[in-house]
Amino acid sequence: MENIDISEITINQLNLSKIDEQGNLWRRCYINTPTGRQELLADFGEAVFIEVCKTWGEQATVVEPIIEQESEQPQEPTEFDYLIDLDYRISLLELGI
Repeated sequence: MENIDISEITINQLNLSKIDEQGNLWRRCYINTPTGRQELLADFGEAVFIEVCKTWGEQATVVEPIIEQESEQPQEPTEFDYLIDLDYRISLLELGI
């Protein structure tokens, strides 16, 4: 049986630790987002999730962060890129390639 310790719980987050059956310490922080709620349920099961939801409530209180993807537009080469390319070409000429 795992020993679970809730070190801090607010309506927005949960910090907990557990000692597994092998004696290893495991710490985790969950944010009250839809994803955080799913992760908590997957990691600890329904019993722990129900207990945490007594504080968190029925709905997530934190909005999922929006992670912007890097633009797929090619970036213009910099002056440094041109110098690297020039150095590479000079090396090829010196090798006779």
